[in-house]
Amino acid sequence: MNKKGFDQMFIVMIIVFVFLLILLLVFVVYFLFFGGKDYSAVYEARLASGEIKNPLENLSVEEAVENFNEDFVYYFLVANKAYNLRDTILDDHPPHLEFNIDGEVYTGIINDGEISVVKENRVDEDIIISTSKEEAVKMNILL
Repeated sequence: MNKKGFDQMFIVMIIVFVFLLILLLVFVVYFLFFGGKDYSAVYEARLASGEIKNPLENLSVEEAVENFNEDFVYYFLVANKAYNLRDTILDDHPPHLEFNIDGEVYTGIINDGEISVVKENRVDEDIIISTSKEEAVKMNILL
């Protein structure tokens, strides 16, 4: 290859690299500033109206451990604003958060700001949190 051909190929590679860099920058800016709706106001209203209640209210740690169910996981997800999680571009499936609590598996699914919790094991979880019921209760107390 002669010098002129090498120079032309180098310039084309630089142009392609700059184009890809600009495209990446546009995607990053879009997702940081315009990438999804914030559902905080909706959930703050639900909490204020009493539609969503802390399942630990008026329970001791021992009572909460005995009565642990999907409501505790749901409240944990709400308190940590998991409702603002959104689908990824690459696979377009809603976020799945698995909670393995003393061998019982709960899966939180966030779909367009709505949280649902089911007591079942899913194969497509995005994150797995393993803990004991007592620690899960204590995490909810801190929220």
